[in-house]
Amino acid sequence: EWKEKFLGGRNLNSKILFDEVPPGIDPLGPENRLIIGTGPLTGLLGPATGRFTLTAKSPLTGIHGDSNSGGDFGPEMKYAGYDHIILSGKAEKPVYLWIDDDKIEICNASHLWGKTVFEADQIIKMEDIGDPDVKTLIIGPAGENLVRFACPIANLYRAPGRCGLGAVMGSKNLKAIVVRGSKSIKVAKPKEYLEYIKELFDKIYKAAIYPVWSRYGTTALIAPKQQRGEMSVRNQQEAGWSDEKAKAIYGETFLNRFVVKSKACFSCPVHCAHGFVIKEGPYANTYAEGMEWGTIGCFGNQLDNPRLDAIGKAHELASQYGMDTMSTGLMIAFAMELFQRRILTKEDTGGIELNWGDHELIVELVRKIAYREEGIGDLLAEGKLGLIQRLGERGAEAARYANHIKGLDELTDFRSDLGRALNYSVSTRGADHLRGLPTYSIWEDTDFKKLFEEKYWDKKFKSPKATDFQAYDPIRADIVIFTETVCAAADAIEICKFNTEWMAQEFVNLTTMAKMVSLATGGNIGVEGLREILERGWQIERAFSVREGMRAKDDIPYPRSFEPIPSGPQKGKRLERDPFENLLQVYYEKRGWDSNGIPTRERLEGLGLKEVADELESTLRLTLSASLSLL
Repeated sequence: EWKEKFLGGRNLNSKILFDEVPPGIDPLGPENRLIIGTGPLTGLLGPATGRFTLTAKSPLTGIHGDSNSGGDFGPEMKYAGYDHIILSGKAEKPVYLWIDDDKIEICNASHLWGKTVFEADQIIKMEDIGDPDVKTLIIGPAGENLVRFACPIANLYRAPGRCGLGAVMGSKNLKAIVVRGSKSIKVAKPKEYLEYIKELFDKIYKAAIYPVWSRYGTTALIAPKQQRGEMSVRNQQEAGWSDEKAKAIYGETFLNRFVVKSKACFSCPVHCAHGFVIKEGPYANTYAEGMEWGTIGCFGNQLDNPRLDAIGKAHELASQYGMDTMSTGLMIAFAMELFQRRILTKEDTGGIELNWGDHELIVELVRKIAYREEGIGDLLAEGKLGLIQRLGERGAEAARYANHIKGLDELTDFRSDLGRALNYSVSTRGADHLRGLPTYSIWEDTDFKKLFEEKYWDKKFKSPKATDFQAYDPIRADIVIFTETVCAAADAIEICKFNTEWMAQEFVNLTTMAKMVSLATGGNIGVEGLREILERGWQIERAFSVREGMRAKDDIPYPRSFEPIPSGPQKGKRLERDPFENLLQVYYEKRGWDSNGIPTRERLEGLGLKEVADELESTLRLTLSASLSLL
């Protein structure tokens, strides 16, 4: 019944989290759950069918938290016979979970505690298990030290990075999950499924953007960002970088200087990741994989740092220590602006001057944060909400420069794009492009626009306002809900979003995803059935966070969003508060929420979620009663 109503992956994870985690618990306490979910297509041949989702109450944001990853861990979990793994409680001493098909052991990990991800992976594979082909999900020192944006690392380089779920593993004394599977996965209609998958692969290979995406991956986004004036610099104090600095971190520069091999996740035709080696200079002998635009931007332009070798080193260290590269880089940017404005002082930093562009300092701060070194390391490990709280009376002033929504930060300045601003604001886990960024706007006014059908969204949504990215028009809400649905579908069936129409109109769409699931499982959900399944998940994610106290006020973007962009092609653009809040209300109405952003009973019951409506109503009644008693 659960699979029929929620399908799998992120969608089903969210239902389990809502049912099993009561409101108000400590995210780093034993009552929290860590849920690992695969989808109905995980492990099958298909366009990037190797994804999996981790879900928990986030120690970074205090609301619904999840993160998605590729690689081979998800498929191996399916081959061992498991769709979902739910972890609760806390071990008395460090352990790791060893899953070998039907055999499950909780193993002593005392010898692994304190080791980096790379070190622990080597010991587990070569000494403990004796099999280099087992798949691992491991936390490093950051997770052990409960850094609030720590993340586990799958197979050395694939990171479910967001929301601090590595700290949840650390709080449970869980160093790693190790999986080996040898079972097969049954496909309901194997011949038809394989024929259809071949059609999809051919379509992807023929897409206009494929040569760019398969060569550069997300580093292809850097040049368009520079062209559009969206290279946020110095914690968004500036919106333009010099061409010289920007070109120093372009995808072409990365490929020419450091990349040695293209890399693909499981069954992915796009192979957008890269293995890279830094062979000379102060960061010689650095080797890592998968450095994305998010990493390059957060350790690069946000810190006014054009040193690509230092960015590569910071990325490698984040992989070893197990930390979200985006939150790490953006926390450093936040701290540097606070130091610039004398809100943070040398007394806070242990005598360190937090100067923009200091590449050696940036690399060193990654280590200090992971180990929570006394002073600046421990302070930054708390995340933005935690840092603001730790600053006491200075916190209110610091909050003016904390570019986050609901505790989660994002790289890109969205003041020039209302769809992007709306997406970040209503995202169920905090500011987040992967929850449904309207992607087609990122190519506007760039050399890449020629790769896409002219006025594609105007035609799709039957409105000339669709590509007027500054128009406070209800169509913005329609577009965001559509892109949220595509991303939610990818996360529910567990395929990579970069193989879907979220990124290019020729790629996998909702109709395609519904057909793949039907052929694989023998069901017949159809597009509308798929939309209803995904809507249930979205409503439950919102309900979880509402139950934790989130309201409409938490969807309002950070203060800098309402200030004009100071320079560059987008100079002068900003969000207008009243029109934007009106746009939020339009979105709420379309989602079936009240004016305070709370899902209505009517909407929840219409989706067959009466138990969620009952629980939400009970919690809200108790909250109101507690508030009145305080009066």
